[in-house]
Amino acid sequence: MALIEAGRTQEAVDRLVAFTQTHPTHLGVCYVLGHAYEILERWPEARLSWLAAVRLAGEAPKGDVEQILLAMEAGHASDTPHVEHFDVQEPTLSDDDVVTETWARILAGQAQYEEAARVYSKLAEKHPDDADRYQALASRMQAQVQST
Repeated sequence: MALIEAGRTQEAVDRLVAFTQTHPTHLGVCYVLGHAYEILERWPEARLSWLAAVRLAGEAPKGDVEQILLAMEAGHASDTPHVEHFDVQEPTLSDDDVVTETWARILAGQAQYEEAARVYSKLAEKHPDDADRYQALASRMQAQVQST
């Protein structure tokens, strides 16, 4: 994340891609790589990285996913555990959880629309300048809940 924050996103992508050659099941790497591709507007690669992250998140216990996301937000992705196959628990949002637009997208990608709506609502509270956009996204997620 430090390279991305320093504006060296392509360098971050190069390093992350190299890392995935030896650690293809590392959720944190997929998450950060998706974010980096998104910044570079390389949408097909971003989509593949997000799909890999969603798949891996579905294989990890809830606590591990939250630990990985918290570590990445704090800039310590290298401290995150290696993800292996586990039984999955449904993700839930508490006030202490990380609230990011990326997390909401991951939840939506897993058809966890109610949780995604909660994240978007929290984002609206945290970012008043973008509140209308986040509330609209929350409403879309609630509509998905009603239609399923």
